[in-house]
Formats: sequence, C-alpha cells, structure tokens
Amino acid sequence: DLQVTEIDFAWNESKYTDAVSKGYSGTKLEDLYYDHMKLYKKYSKYKNAINGHGITSVTLWAVEDNDNWLNNESNTYYPSLFERDDNNELVAKKAFFAVLEAAK
Repeated sequence: DLQVTEIDFAWNESKYTDAVSKGYSGTKLEDLYYDHMKLYKKYSKYKNAINGHGITSVTLWAVEDNDNWLNNESNTYYPSLFERDDNNELVAKKAFFAVLEAAK
C-alpha cells in the first residue's frame, strides 16, 4: 500500500507578514488541507507498479494544536484540524470541514 503519514501544516500568519507585503499570498490552513486531500484522493485512484494500489491511507500527526510537536516555547503554529475553545472543549476548525469537502 502507498500511505501518506504524519501530515500537518505549519501555519502562523505572523510568520508570513513580510512575505505578504512583498506580494506573496500565504495559503490559509484550510486551503492547504483541501488542496492536499484532493490530490491524495486523486492519486488513490491510480494503481502503482509495485502492488497495484494507489494511496490507501492518509494519517495526520495530531488531533489538536495543543498536542502538536510544532508548538513550543518560541513558536506557535496551528497545524491541526481541531483546537480547544475557552471551555476547553474540542472544536473543529475550518480546515476540518475542508478535508470533508475534499473527500466528496
């Protein structure tokens, strides 16, 4: 099987401020997930030469931002599909719904 594993996308808008002012258009987290999931879905239909299967699985690194390895004392990224609200409840981000949309 061909599997895509341990996916997450670092997104910290403040990191892209300089790039945006120079004409670079940073891609939003939901767009990153949507575009990649569409691509993975497309290639799930293609059979590879080794075992005759396309992509059979996509695995994400962490469920929520607080558990992600990208967040540390000096950097805060928001790579996960879920986050905690003020009541410490797990809530889906727009990126989660982008993944669902891409899977249609």
